[in-house]
Amino acid sequence: MKKILLAFDGEHFSDGAFEFASAINRKERILLTGVFLSQVEAKNLWAYAVGVPPAVVPVLEEDEDVAEETIERFKDLCEVNDIEYSIHKDFNGFVIPEITRETKFADLLLI
Repeated sequence: MKKILLAFDGEHFSDGAFEFASAINRKERILLTGVFLSQVEAKNLWAYAVGVPPAVVPVLEEDEDVAEETIERFKDLCEVNDIEYSIHKDFNGFVIPEITRETKFADLLLI
């Protein structure tokens, strides 16, 4: 079984990335891990130099509500497509170290 990480920002669900992961699952079973980032974290994912921390920006409650809808959509699509899944979400902290740690054990990262 292959492990694939699929990163989403809070309010944008990538149908294309999910369909790509689903096509892989049809050929060989995968474990799909949805990583749900706040909009601030997603924008800064690759936008700063190593060793320079990004500015801390609070995440609004509205962002969390929209992200929960995205997570529910992810869960529903995984169940409909018979994909084993797990979820990582962190709306109050910086998740780049978590993604870095997770990619050490993953076969593919889709952003």
